[in-house]
Amino acid sequence: MESRRLEPARWELAAAAADELKSFAANVGAGVPRKALGNLSYAAFHLVQALLASRGVSAHTLNGVQVAFSLHFVKSGAVSKSAAKLFSELQAVRERADYQVELAYDAGDVRRHLETAQSLMEELLAAAGATRGLDPRAVRAAWSAASASTLPSRSPRRRGPARRA
Repeated sequence: MESRRLEPARWELAAAAADELKSFAANVGAGVPRKALGNLSYAAFHLVQALLASRGVSAHTLNGVQVAFSLHFVKSGAVSKSAAKLFSELQAVRERADYQVELAYDAGDVRRHLETAQSLMEELLAAAGATRGLDPRAVRAAWSAASASTLPSRSPRRRGPARRA
């Protein structure tokens, strides 16, 4: 009974990850780096949630997802410790982008974090591909499109003097 209830959640969470990657590409195209960074983080978050759901684990908070991810995927060796560290770093970037509005972000910041996210997303997609009942094709396609996105060379700064993120 439990697995039947979780079945739609896997697909919905994987679809949410793909949607976030599409939003990332749109925000990159619109020159909105702060939102693009959030989209990148949420894509990884939802993909990790989908992986957890595939093992019958439900976690909804950032801390809960990180702990469960470490317990069920990192400790088992399905995902590397470096991927778990990158996941945490990406979440920290999103929190800074969301809550420290005095920080200015530009195309270089997005490119740097996109490069950092590359190995994380590759590991998450590999784990998803090896997971019964979880088809990562839509997420993989959205990741390919997102990673090909480029920001204009200069993004407008929003508030006050620039402080680097």
